[in-house]
Amino acid sequence: MYRLNKIPEARESLQKVITQHGGLWGQVAKIHLALIDQDHQAGLEAIAELEKSKVYDGETSYYMAAYYGFFNAREKAFAKLNQAIELGYFNVEFIRNNIALQQWRDDPEFLAILAKAEQRQVEFLIFYKQVEGLP
Repeated sequence: MYRLNKIPEARESLQKVITQHGGLWGQVAKIHLALIDQDHQAGLEAIAELEKSKVYDGETSYYMAAYYGFFNAREKAFAKLNQAIELGYFNVEFIRNNIALQQWRDDPEFLAILAKAEQRQVEFLIFYKQVEGLP
C-alpha cells in the first residue's frame, strides 16, 4: 500500500501486524513504519531488535543490509551484505539494483562486496554444472 501512496492504509496495516503478531514480523513492520515516518532512530532500533532474533541466513542478512541502507547506516549495511554472501546469498542483480543500497553504487567497498558476490555466483555455477554433468 505504501508504494501505491496509500499511506494511512499502510500505517494501519503495519500497526495491526505490530499489535496482533509482534515478534519477528512485528519488528519488520516497525522498520517499515519508521521508513514511512522518516524516523531514522526508530528504524535503527527496530533493526537492532530484529537482529536479536538470531535468524541468520543469507536472505535475511541481505534484507537487513537493505534495511540499514534505507537508514543510511553504511558500515552495518556492508557488514550484513558481507554476511549475506558468506551465508550463500549472491544474487548480484538484486544487490546491484536495490534502491536501499543505491547511494553506495560507486563506493569502492560496495563494489568490492559486489565483486565478491559475483565470484561466489560464478563458483556456484561451475559447481552446479559439474554436479549436473553440464558443459
